[in-house]
Amino acid sequence: PNRSIIEAKTLESILVPAFDRYYSMYKLLTVLPGSPTEFSGDKLGATGYESKAKNYHQQNRNVIHWEWLSDDKYKFVKTFSDNIEEISRLRKNPKLSALNNGATVTLPVVTENGRFNEKLQSFLRYDDNGSVVIALCDLAGANQSYDKQMARTDTKTSSETGSLYDRIVLCPPGSNTKQGLKHGMKAGTVFKSTRKGDNSVYKIATMVKDGKEYYYLKREDAQGRELPITIKPEDLNTLVLYKDR
Repeated sequence: PNRSIIEAKTLESILVPAFDRYYSMYKLLTVLPGSPTEFSGDKLGATGYESKAKNYHQQNRNVIHWEWLSDDKYKFVKTFSDNIEEISRLRKNPKLSALNNGATVTLPVVTENGRFNEKLQSFLRYDDNGSVVIALCDLAGANQSYDKQMARTDTKTSSETGSLYDRIVLCPPGSNTKQGLKHGMKAGTVFKSTRKGDNSVYKIATMVKDGKEYYYLKREDAQGRELPITIKPEDLNTLVLYKDR
């Protein structure tokens, strides 16, 4: 192969593992309050070392190679750019308008045994347009490559994968705080997933345990049978749910 092909293959071997981590990070930034901070060339995976510069302190000011988007040798850059654009489109969905300027309420997450799950971060976002979004961010495995994440299989207990939860309790044990309920989190509220192919229904429900009432999130199929809540590899470590209006 000629030199340009070798250079492209070398760059691909360096960048693709980093792309996998960037997907997860970028999706998390997309659902968090504020606008994701991006530098020129980020959406093309630019590192600043794609071409020579006289001053190594200014590598990040190099030319952005937009021509790579139409160059077959750099298909991996086009794939990366398309995937980032798909994540960005979450904020363009009217049903997810709360991601743009909505208020944010953190939701303490505990499993049914009463323990806090530190690897799962959850929050509710809502706006004046009626958009209500729940984001479940699984930090376990976020630093793994895409191949490893895709090879991961869901198992029967959350302790084995950090990504499978029969129910997600939305208030801490012993607390009378019903966070977010006045903003659309009342019992029976229905949410749907942005994950392609997930036609199940997510509902806010209540249960009483040890004399205390807990609000929790559950998932049901079309027949009303309860299913485990899973954060799958294609969710890029963040499951996004929106209120069904």
